[in-house]
Amino acid sequence: MRLPALLEVVQERFPWEDVARGAGRILAERLPELSSEIAALDPRVFGLSSGFFYLPAALAVEWGRADDASLGRLLRLLAIGHGHFAFQDLVIDDGGAPPQLCLLSDTFLLTYLDQLADEAPDDPGRYRRWHDQYYGWYASALQVELAHRSRLHRFTPAEILELGMKAAPGNTTIHLIADWTGHEDSAVGAVTSVMQLCAGLQVLDDVNDLSEDFAGGNYSMPLTEIILSLGPDSSSECLQPDDLLAVAADSGVFANCLDISESLFSLAACTAASVGANVISELAATWGRRVDMRRDLLFKALFTGATEE
Repeated sequence: MRLPALLEVVQERFPWEDVARGAGRILAERLPELSSEIAALDPRVFGLSSGFFYLPAALAVEWGRADDASLGRLLRLLAIGHGHFAFQDLVIDDGGAPPQLCLLSDTFLLTYLDQLADEAPDDPGRYRRWHDQYYGWYASALQVELAHRSRLHRFTPAEILELGMKAAPGNTTIHLIADWTGHEDSAVGAVTSVMQLCAGLQVLDDVNDLSEDFAGGNYSMPLTEIILSLGPDSSSECLQPDDLLAVAADSGVFANCLDISESLFSLAACTAASVGANVISELAATWGRRVDMRRDLLFKALFTGATEE
C-alpha cells in the first residue's frame, strides 16, 4: 500500500543517498579525524529506512516551505540528529555499539543542536528548549520499556501510549517548520498527532518483533500479554519462538493489538486533520488500512487455514 503522494514526491526530490552524503560531508568537516569512518556508515544510521524520515519535509511543503535549499537543510539536519539516537538505540537494545559510532555520537548530537540554533539567530536557545522537553519524553518512554524488561507485568493504557514517545526528539523539527511557515498555532496539534501515530506503530512493531523480543527477554506489551494469557500456573519456558504468533492469534492478543493500533491511527488522523497537517492525517489513515489488511489475513489464518505471507 503506497504512502501519501506528498511523501513520495519529497522522497523522489531528495533521494536517500544524496541526503546521507550531504549529512556525511557536514560531519566530516566537523570531525575530519573520522572522515573515512563517516563515509563507511550504513545509511540506516541516518534514519533513511524510517517511514517517518521524510514526514517533516512533506509537512513543510504542505504548509508552504517547498524550496530545495530549506528542505535539503531540514533533511540533513534530521539525518544528523538521527545518528545520535541510532547509537543510543544500539546501546539500550543490544548492550553495545561499534566503537566508531560511539566516537561519532557526540559529534552527531552537537552538530544537530548547533544547526538548530542557527535556525533561530535571534533566540539561539529556542529549539534547544523544545529539544530538552522532547528528550525528557523520550527518556520517560524508555524508562517504561526498561521497567518492563526487568519484571513481567501488564502495561497500563497510559504506558502503551507513552511508548510512542520514543520518537519524541523528532518533534523539535515540527516547531521549526511551523515557525518557517507561520503555523505556530498548529505545532502542538501536529506533534500530538505524530506521537499518537508513533504509539500505534510501536504496537505493530512489537507484534512483528515477538521472536526477537522473546529471545532477548524484552517483555514488550504483546509478548507480556501472550505470556500472561497462559495463566498463573504456566511459564514462558514452555513457549517456543515459532509458537508465539499462533498463541497470539489463538489468545486474542494479536487481534487486540490490531484494535489498539487502529484506534491510535484513527485518533492521529483526526488530530492531524484538525490542525491542517493533512500529510500526517493521510499517513495515519494509510496505516489504518494496513491494519485492516492484517486483520483480514488473521481471520483467514484462523478460520480458513490460510497463512500470512
